[in-house]
Amino acid sequence: MKTLNWRLSIVRRALGVALFSPLLAMTGLPANHARAEQSGDAPCAERLRMFVLKIDELFASKTRDREQYYAVIREYLPSKGCTVEEVISASKKSKFVLPAFDQSAAFDHSAAYVIVFKNSDLHVTFGVQKDTGIIDYPAVLSNQDSW
Repeated sequence: MKTLNWRLSIVRRALGVALFSPLLAMTGLPANHARAEQSGDAPCAERLRMFVLKIDELFASKTRDREQYYAVIREYLPSKGCTVEEVISASKKSKFVLPAFDQSAAFDHSAAYVIVFKNSDLHVTFGVQKDTGIIDYPAVLSNQDSW
């Protein structure tokens, strides 16, 4: 029963990301391809470390203002220059991260991992393409938003 619930949870997450990603593109919410390149020349690993640190600080303080999370995304989440291993490794340092979800296991056409940070109120999510390490479709959602 536990395995079935776990698999259903993964499928729900995958469906949510698959359905939510095109929605982001259509609504104009900050998506990596649409936003300007981040400033600074810090190496990917350092930017990811700062991203995780800042997201953890916001979650720990129970900040609900989504714009504060988007500000951290814009400033610290690199869009390229990372490997998938770097992204997953840096993300695992968060107290609020869920296990990386391999989206290709649920969808044949998608070769990406989905990274989700979550507290009791919100979750921050983004995808990282397996072949290129490009990070895309960052989003901040309420846990009450339907996936």
